[in-house]
Amino acid sequence: YSCDTFAFHKDVPDELRDNSDEPLDLDEEATEYLSLKFLIRKEASWSSQFFGTGVWANEDVGVDSSPVAGTSFLRWNDASSTPIEDVRAARTTTKLSGGFRPNVMTVGAQVHDVLVDHPDIIGRLDRGQTTGAARANMEALAALFGVDRYLVMDSIQNTAAEGGTESNAFIGGKHALLSYAPARAGVMTPSAGYTFAWTGRFGASALSSRIKRFRMDALESDRVEIDGAWDHRMISDDLGFFFLTAVA
Repeated sequence: YSCDTFAFHKDVPDELRDNSDEPLDLDEEATEYLSLKFLIRKEASWSSQFFGTGVWANEDVGVDSSPVAGTSFLRWNDASSTPIEDVRAARTTTKLSGGFRPNVMTVGAQVHDVLVDHPDIIGRLDRGQTTGAARANMEALAALFGVDRYLVMDSIQNTAAEGGTESNAFIGGKHALLSYAPARAGVMTPSAGYTFAWTGRFGASALSSRIKRFRMDALESDRVEIDGAWDHRMISDDLGFFFLTAVA
């Protein structure tokens, strides 16, 4: 693997600082902005590596009608679909192919929006409810699907050229992924994939990111910069199961 470095910066002009009631707040705002950009960049690169068709040994595609077992499933926006049973069957298939049952379920935001209102999911939660409204929160969905973690890809990305008309879309699309991730990473420990991060540089966090602030005299500005170096790598393609177009 090779951890290529990515960097983003935000300049804080002297005019803006001189006119601010709380000058130091500008550095904090720039840091928060850059941290968000860093995480979006990292999620986008993860998605391009793991969250697509043809990546995993196990994959089914969502259809509007007449699903065929082993190759397709009824999209989960259909009230008669069976997302819990589909996921259970996929976990068993992955266990047979890779030796481990997936323990992480990652879904696009639009898939999540459908699942929280799915009648089968709400019905199972409602039957166990004693007081208050039945809520399909992240913990409840993880329990229903039999995984340790249920994650939602809620970030959006503008794919238009700079200066062009915005073209925003959720990075996770309308897909879902089951994967196996061990409790502890190791050279001889199976996993669907690993993210390698260069953490040995001065000031780098566990995510490989670090924030720097330095003067840009020519621009009469203070520059706040974030950089990081990581590499997402497939380890075992038979320890994942991909649901392509899980919702319409």
